Amino acid sequence: MICMLMQSLKGFSKAGAADVRRATEPRRMGSNKYDNGSVLIVGGGREYHGAPLMAAFGASNTIAALRTASGNVTIAVPNRVANAVRALSANMIVRELGSDTLSKADIKVIGSIRHDVTVIGPGIDTDKKSLEAIHSLIKAEIKAGKSLVIDATAIKTLLTSERLGKHVVITPHTGEFRDLTGLDLKKAGITERIKASVQVAKKLGCVVVLKGHETVITDGKTFKVNVAKTSALATIGTGDVLCGIIASYMASHKDAYESAVAGVHVHSLVGDMLAGKMGTHIIAMDVAEHIPDVLKGFDVAV
Repeated sequence: MICMLMQSLKGFSKAGAADVRRATEPRRMGSNKYDNGSVLIVGGGREYHGAPLMAAFGASNTIAALRTASGNVTIAVPNRVANAVRALSANMIVRELGSDTLSKADIKVIGSIRHDVTVIGPGIDTDKKSLEAIHSLIKAEIKAGKSLVIDATAIKTLLTSERLGKHVVITPHTGEFRDLTGLDLKKAGITERIKASVQVAKKLGCVVVLKGHETVITDGKTFKVNVAKTSALATIGTGDVLCGIIASYMASHKDAYESAVAGVHVHSLVGDMLAGKMGTHIIAMDVAEHIPDVLKGFDVAV
């Protein structure tokens, strides 16, 4: 399988507008917020209380522009940062967890929140207690049949010996990919990045989004590459926004691979558009706020 994939590298398939249209499900007139999918963001910690909010804005602003995205977004955060998140935006439901960092006691509460897709990882602390809780939460959500986007701290808890499933997307940058696999791809070319991503996706049975200037998206059977036109997205928080965009597509479209390809391309398009206006001086909130400018062209209603 991998050999066949490698034969196609010379003219590898790039993500594009057709992928966004493929993942765009029509929104019915008269539908309610739950008909269009629910996203739950689990994150936040002592230092990065804004990370889950960036992911949530990625999801919620997709709702504002894309008539096929999630209709309900909830953020679950440790109690020490809940008020800070509430103060930043009134657009999302905030569920306060039981302690000042994520713990196993929170898993039952998280499971009781209505959601189709869970984003796990943005801003979560890296202490032993949090890492153990994240790993237990991931297993519980998979067992419950939920779709997952696993990012940041949560990637540190994964084992290459365990199967995650086709409804799970992991979004590592090269450093997180190295921590997971032992492979250092920082200076690797695109062929090596594709080969490594395909192998890991096949082994874990999930979708891998290896972030970078040339982002590789693969389910272990096929792959696409999204080539960015600017480095403007290389700033803190933009990866959290990407998680939210991917999760929104997954909440309505269901196919995790196609949702990931669409999400990565939309994220890139927003970055390209903003770079034309602001150069390399954008912040994550700029990306979140301008998602509708790109997505309005893909709206579908029935």
